[in-house]
Amino acid sequence: MSSWKDFSFLKPAGHEAEIGEDKLTFYPVSIKAAFRLQSIAGPVAEAVTVLLTKNESDTACKIRPGADGKPSEVDTEAIPTETAALRTSERKEAVRKAIDTLLNPKNSEVLAYLLGDSLRDVFPRDAKMAEKIEFVESLPIGVAAQMVWAFIAANKRTFGPLAEKVGDLVQQGLSATGMAQGDEIPG
Repeated sequence: MSSWKDFSFLKPAGHEAEIGEDKLTFYPVSIKAAFRLQSIAGPVAEAVTVLLTKNESDTACKIRPGADGKPSEVDTEAIPTETAALRTSERKEAVRKAIDTLLNPKNSEVLAYLLGDSLRDVFPRDAKMAEKIEFVESLPIGVAAQMVWAFIAANKRTFGPLAEKVGDLVQQGLSATGMAQGDEIPG
């Protein structure tokens, strides 16, 4: 008789990524690790929603019929300057909130837990949390971003399109802060 630990679905294929000069395999996270995302998921999902929401009322389109009665030209009026400034401000604030959430020192433990769970070839199941936190806190910010991207790739089926948007937010945040690979995590 076999054990539940022998089920093939408990040994999913991983996503291999080149991080710096090393090749690491990132695996889909366990349900236990996914529950740890709660502190991060809400603020990041809000930011993604703001970034993906298209305000149709911000533009006005006028369609002029042609000689045959079918629409021939579409005039699109620009949105008012104040509205454009408001949308830009909303998007910047959304990116800022997402980055603040992702780089919040309180969430380093969550990130350490998730990466530790995903990097099963590096951290065995019984690895101490302190070791995972020390690992994450020692990462240069650019390397941390690469690891988040690889983590997202490994969990694409689990988290769907939201995972890609979080990856985009990480990249936007790094660009906005001027951080690059090799920079130390602030704090």
